[in-house]
Formats: sequence, C-alpha cells, structure tokens
Amino acid sequence: MISLFEVYPLLEIEPVKAKGAFVYDKEGRSYLDFYGGHAVISIGHCHPHYVDRLQQQLNKIGFYSNSVCNPLQEELANKLTKLSGLENYKLWMCNSGAEAVDNALKMASFKRPNTNKVLTLPNCFHGRTSAAINVTDNDKIKSSINSSIEVEHIDLE
Repeated sequence: MISLFEVYPLLEIEPVKAKGAFVYDKEGRSYLDFYGGHAVISIGHCHPHYVDRLQQQLNKIGFYSNSVCNPLQEELANKLTKLSGLENYKLWMCNSGAEAVDNALKMASFKRPNTNKVLTLPNCFHGRTSAAINVTDNDKIKSSINSSIEVEHIDLE
C-alpha cells in the first residue's frame, strides 16, 4: 500500500463535518475552528448561500480552462470594480496562494527586470511552488532547485 507523505505532524482529530465556525469529529465533539490555512472560507463552513451556488454550478460544469469565455469571471470582475471603485485594473484568477505568490514574484520581476532580489519577512510560509519556497527562510523545506532568487529576510522591529 502507498503511504501518505508526512507533510505536517498530524493532530489526533478527524473532522467529519463542519458548520459555521465549528468542525466536528467522528465522536461528535465540536471544535471552534481557528485554522487559517488552506482553502480558507471566511464566511464559515457550509454557508447555505455558498453551498447552493456551488451545487448550482457543479450541476452545470465543474471546471473549464480560462481560455474560453466565462461569464462568472466577468460578473466577479464587475462586482469587484463596483465595490472597490477601481476601474483601470485587470483581474487575474488563480487556484492557490502559492500560485498567487509565484505570479506576484514574476510580475514584480517584469517591473524590475534587472533585479533578482526579493525582501521577505522571517518565519513566513508562502506556499510549495519553487519560487514560493525560495523566498521562505525555512531551510528544512528547500532544495537546491529552490535557489533562483536572491532573498533578503528583514525584521520589522
């Protein structure tokens, strides 16, 4: 049998459902969910509007490339324009924080093409892509392939 790669030490909690700000384990114990990590949904777990919209969309199509017209993306761009009041910006959507970090680094390099240096804060985690790992100061998760960017870690103290 293939075993799971141990990314983090596991807590002895097995969530089986979630609602609002709580997760529940298989024994029915509730935990106030302060986890602020992967796929964070700031509206809480299983919000009825969110679940309904997901179900509606999944009944139509679950995913397709952004190489075709997607009215939902246009709708979001319009809502963000109205809410922010910012009209001369472009919206780029991605599927993870690491992808966002990688592309932010890439876009910054377009603005400063002769610079290959990034300032970061200590003890930050930016994701698992090569560029995102490159800008962290945690040598335990780096390998030689993660060294294409010069990084200076600065304290704000």
